[in-house]
Amino acid sequence: MRSRHAILAVLLITAIIVSAARAGPPPNRSKEGNETNSEITLDLVVSRGSLYRLLANLKKLGVQPVGAPAGGTKGSVRSHITVGPFSSAQAASQCGNLLAARGLIGGFTVRISASPRGAGKSSDSKVLNRAGEAKPGGWSSSAPGQVGLGFGTAGSTDAAGGGASDGRATSDVAASDGLAAPAPSPATATGLNGTAGAQRTATGPGGWKDIAALGPAPDRLGIAGPDPVKEAMRDITGVRAERNGGLWLAGDIKEGLSRLRWIAGETNQDLLLVAGDGRVTFNRSLLLSLSGADKAGAGSSFVLTDYIKSNEGLYLLAQIIAAENRYCLYMGRRIPTAGDDIEIDGAINLDNNFDVRINTYRRDGMKLPKECPPESFDSLIAINPNARWFNLRVRQLVPDGIIAFHELAEALAKVDFGLEYLPEGMRPGAHDIAVQRELQLQSERPNSDTVTTLGTNVVFTSWDDFLKFRGEHEKRPRRR
Repeated sequence: MRSRHAILAVLLITAIIVSAARAGPPPNRSKEGNETNSEITLDLVVSRGSLYRLLANLKKLGVQPVGAPAGGTKGSVRSHITVGPFSSAQAASQCGNLLAARGLIGGFTVRISASPRGAGKSSDSKVLNRAGEAKPGGWSSSAPGQVGLGFGTAGSTDAAGGGASDGRATSDVAASDGLAAPAPSPATATGLNGTAGAQRTATGPGGWKDIAALGPAPDRLGIAGPDPVKEAMRDITGVRAERNGGLWLAGDIKEGLSRLRWIAGETNQDLLLVAGDGRVTFNRSLLLSLSGADKAGAGSSFVLTDYIKSNEGLYLLAQIIAAENRYCLYMGRRIPTAGDDIEIDGAINLDNNFDVRINTYRRDGMKLPKECPPESFDSLIAINPNARWFNLRVRQLVPDGIIAFHELAEALAKVDFGLEYLPEGMRPGAHDIAVQRELQLQSERPNSDTVTTLGTNVVFTSWDDFLKFRGEHEKRPRRR
């Protein structure tokens, strides 16, 4: 009987001890006897230009803002933003130091408030500066909860009496910051931004969404994509493979560049660049800016293509600059060929293709070396810079830029498109294609002095020869 009473006494004492252990320590009470719950937040000082970078880093760390950013005085470039809550003042201070080391904030203040449960206002508060030292005056108490990474959210018990979150961070964040952290429990780990009393797991409500929120927000501008300029050039020329074709200037390069700029038009004349070897290219950044493709996002290549094709002069230059073959625009009276140098009066267009006007009259049907371009080029467009063209149809001088435009368009039609100078059956001639493109260019510039080569043209080797012709022509009586 005594042994049975002894066993019952032991069981009763054990039950009391277990019950007391489960109940935990008595809650802290304020002077009024009410239960208190500390809330630790971090007030960050940030320049408005760095606000978006700061918010992105906070999202990566799992720390959320408490309310919207507050601006300073009118005209101020700084604002304040409150984040948290944190598990301890040390955790908040470490978070502030980390953000300051990354250059995201100009300073921070750790704020600790104690509110009676159920009350709407803070009953007392304690403010710590950046060094974590308490400022004079205020309430002092140990912050509840444990710190995992050093700036986790505060562990607490929710109003419904749920479990407590431990505020520990995931291991990838700890590794990136050079800080060690214990591995979180799958059942209770909440990351850096866990809600008090919530158990977030991969299988729980919203679990995967919460895990994804710990990662950085995607930066669409940082995603590599196709080069819009290359894509536009490929769409214009149809040349998909990388070739060593293009356009080169030789002879009087300054005069040649002046004529190319006339072709491009007044708005686009600064697009053209000439390298040390004479190769002509586009100013990439200026081309994107003028076309608006730099603001078009994924459709930038389509915007750029449409912009280039809307200007016949710019369209022709783009076709030749990105062409499959090599073209040389030579400005001078004496020009190089595959054979000896020759002198020209007006303009000449040389290539290695068959030409019914020439090959049929040569032995073995082959062009002479002096009728072919230099070995390093597939086409030579040579123009005497002193020559003048007078169109008898409209009785006006043809602009120098139109002559260069016509010769380049004709060369492109012959070499890249395989057309002959004259029409062949149903195939148009390269000369006719060049004239049609002149008319298109003229229609796009109705207010300019653009005169085409359509009709009969008289070539003068110098300006003096033209003035002599005009003087003699004006003395003659006109036919009625």
